[in-house]
Amino acid sequence: CALPISYCQARAKLPLPLLEEAFAASAQSAERCAPLDSLLQGRKLKVVDGSGTHLPDTRANRAAFPPNKRQHPGSGFPFLRVVALFSAASGALLAKVTGGLGSAELSLFLSGLRPALRPGDILRGDRPYGVYIVAPVLQRLGVDLIARVSIRNRKVDFRQASKRLGQRDALFKWAKPKTPSPMISLLEWLGLPSQITVRELDVRLTKAGFRTRQLTLV
Repeated sequence: CALPISYCQARAKLPLPLLEEAFAASAQSAERCAPLDSLLQGRKLKVVDGSGTHLPDTRANRAAFPPNKRQHPGSGFPFLRVVALFSAASGALLAKVTGGLGSAELSLFLSGLRPALRPGDILRGDRPYGVYIVAPVLQRLGVDLIARVSIRNRKVDFRQASKRLGQRDALFKWAKPKTPSPMISLLEWLGLPSQITVRELDVRLTKAGFRTRQLTLV
């Protein structure tokens, strides 16, 4: 802590439930003050992203957030992985879920952040979210998805589209993988559709002083 020691000591005495209550109240206040957006028919746009950090090397932290198992016992630092849900309108952090180094970002999202989504929401995410497992799960919640297509798992060929909507803009059918995903329960997996129809399109982003980027969205 780079702040005065007395401040850090006082902050450490605050009970966790009180901090969680203040966290929720500040997010709700920011949302109430955020102006309504005329884009997307006024629907709420929420952003999900993940990050991580090393923690102080204490016994409690090692038990809760163990370091890499491949390292020599006793070496390395505990690692905290966090996945957070933000409001695009207010910038408020609406909800978060944490795990250790062995917890995948997408798995944490599916297990801990779905209750923070509401019917009519639009969720924006990066490549980890542009996969089959996310879209039908969100559809059941009444939530739409905008994400970058995971190139590692799926190569986009617009010549194979089921319906073209424009230049490099088309509908595709995503088939359900044969192997059940460990990120959700087997019962939920069996209830997902055998295929879903998604829209994929190329987007060109240009900004003065920055390199032009070409993104494929779903």
